[in-house]
Amino acid sequence: MSPPKRQLYQNAIKQLLIKIDAKHAPEVVVLDPSPDAAEKNCFYNVERHVRNMGGKAIYGWAIGISPFLVEAEKHAVWQMPDDRLLDITPRTPAMPTILFVRDTDFVYTGQYIDNIRLNVTTNPLIDDWIKICESIEVLFSFGNRSNEYEISISETIIPFLNHLEDLKVKYGNYIAAGGNPDTPCFCGRSLIYKNCHGPDMMNIQNSLEKTRAMFGSAI
Repeated sequence: MSPPKRQLYQNAIKQLLIKIDAKHAPEVVVLDPSPDAAEKNCFYNVERHVRNMGGKAIYGWAIGISPFLVEAEKHAVWQMPDDRLLDITPRTPAMPTILFVRDTDFVYTGQYIDNIRLNVTTNPLIDDWIKICESIEVLFSFGNRSNEYEISISETIIPFLNHLEDLKVKYGNYIAAGGNPDTPCFCGRSLIYKNCHGPDMMNIQNSLEKTRAMFGSAI
């Protein structure tokens, strides 16, 4: 990574730490997945590990970096009996360590928790993709956890949720291919994005507000 790029990400991570109201400095935690741990299931992975191996769960944020954004994801790591931290939850792609920020005020009780994302580019399409991700997570927050792997969602919400999930993939592929507001829209019509699907972001926001009104505040 070039020095200017490194500085860009360092500044973005500082902004992200402010946004999550971090009270602890980031620390590097070794990633060594447990054989019985499932990806994207850190809270339950660590809970089982504590029951079987002792130690305790430490909650916080895993900080991720991509070519387009920096992201904070609520996460749990295992504090071993000798007080060292270990991330036992597998990740794709695999990596040797993660950047972790403790959150000593947080307790996991099964709630759905939104990721916090910051665009590190000048491409406003990334902001639209972030809004789609945040809208998906709001819809999940209206559901009820059935088990550690599933959240049950009202049938009323599912069509909107499926639409957003589809858009998330399309936007992601479009952005990865170099899409921006002035390139032909991902839908294949002979219009640039800002004159085609760009204005649809307002429709998504309006639909989300109607869902909020129907189901109440997100939990």
